Amino acid sequence: MASNKRPRSILAACSFTVLLLFAAFASTGCEGDDATWVLSLKPSFTDSDLEWDPQLVGTWSSDDSSLKMTFAEGEKRAYKLLVIESDSGDEKSGEFEVHLVRLGSDWFLDLFPTGQLPSSEFTQIHLLRAHSIARLELQQDSIQLSFLSGTWLKNQLKQQIVDISYQETQGTLLLTGTTEDVQSLIHFHSDDGAFSDEAQLFRQEEQE
Repeated sequence: MASNKRPRSILAACSFTVLLLFAAFASTGCEGDDATWVLSLKPSFTDSDLEWDPQLVGTWSSDDSSLKMTFAEGEKRAYKLLVIESDSGDEKSGEFEVHLVRLGSDWFLDLFPTGQLPSSEFTQIHLLRAHSIARLELQQDSIQLSFLSGTWLKNQLKQQIVDISYQETQGTLLLTGTTEDVQSLIHFHSDDGAFSDEAQLFRQEEQE
C-alpha cells in the first residue's frame, strides 16, 4: 500500500488530536481559523467491508513524537485506538473504536470516539458522537492517514458536484445520509482531492 505522495502536516491550522478528540461532537475548528472537519452520523462500513491486519497493531509516532497513536486488538474485527498529543508539556488524549474498511482498492479507517467526553455530565448529554473517516496507507514501518477534507467537500457542494445530505455547524460538516451515501462519496471521489488532510507516523519499537 505504498504511496509516492508527500504528506502535508494536518497540524498546520489545527492540531491533529483536536480533530480526533472533538470528532465526538460537532464543535470542532480552532478559534480564528477557517478549518472545516467532516464527520458522519452513520459509519462508513457494513460488516462485509471490514478487514483485519495485525500489522496495524502497535504504536505509531510523528517525527517529533508530538503525536502518538496506539492501536490494539478490539472485539469483532475492531481496533482500540489511543491518541496522545504532547505540546510543550501539555498532553491531550482520546480513545476510539476503529474499523479497517476496504472500499474498492483502498483502505480506510472509520474512527468513533469511545472515551470520556470533557466537561459536566449535563454538557456531555448535549454533545454528539460521530464518525470520522481517513484513507490509510499502511507500510511496514509507517502509516499515512488522509482525512476527508471539509474544504474540498464545501467546494464540491457549492458547485453542486457532490449531492449528499448534511448539516453545517461550528466548523463541522456533519453528513446525515446513510452508510451507502457515505460509501458512494468515498468511492467516487477518493482520488480527486477528497482526502487531503494528511499525517505520517512511524512505527515505534516496543519497550522491553
